[in-house]
Amino acid sequence: MTDLETYGFWADIDPVGVLSHQQIELNAAQLAEFWRRCSLSADFWSRYTALFVAVPAPPGHLRRTAIEQVLAYLLNELFENCAKFSDAPIDTIRYNAWVREEQFIFQITNHISSERHQGFARFIQELLACDPEEEYF
Repeated sequence: MTDLETYGFWADIDPVGVLSHQQIELNAAQLAEFWRRCSLSADFWSRYTALFVAVPAPPGHLRRTAIEQVLAYLLNELFENCAKFSDAPIDTIRYNAWVREEQFIFQITNHISSERHQGFARFIQELLACDPEEEYF
């Protein structure tokens, strides 16, 4: 498949107010072969990102440890599913994250064959339609 598809809401990132921009390229075949790399990558980036959260947390905000745990879970699922569904000639997964004062923005890019596209798209749509708190627990 050569067409680019975006799932979820996406807009170009205005660099004003960005505290950090993180990026890494991962090899989908290596992630699939060494499954533990998905959780190691997710744990590293969630911990790094959570360090931007104030301690103590302002009223109405999650604590740093809670944000780290939620991010670790979400990123691990994203990395695992990218590894699972990537099977096109290009096996690069790109992870980008932007941190703002009150916002985290994530972009995960991978390449999949047209035969597997429908299953992957269905999974992403289910993930986007679910209640994140309910899905987490």
